[in-house]
Amino acid sequence: QPSSWREDRDCLLSLHSVMTESRNREWTETKSELINGLRSRRKRKFKALDLFSKGEILQEVPGRYMF
Repeated sequence: QPSSWREDRDCLLSLHSVMTESRNREWTETKSELINGLRSRRKRKFKALDLFSKGEILQEVPGRYMF
């Protein structure tokens, strides 16, 4: 069953922004920002622990090559 953040368009766009701005940063720092972004969304409960890997996020979040 997909976690709720994958089904929320606004959340995906927010995560995409973090990924775009973090091109030159370490993955651990970027992952912390992504988790904080999920936790800050109080409208819905997101499973922050579902962020397993950078590859998973890049597959799930709209990227610049997904046109």
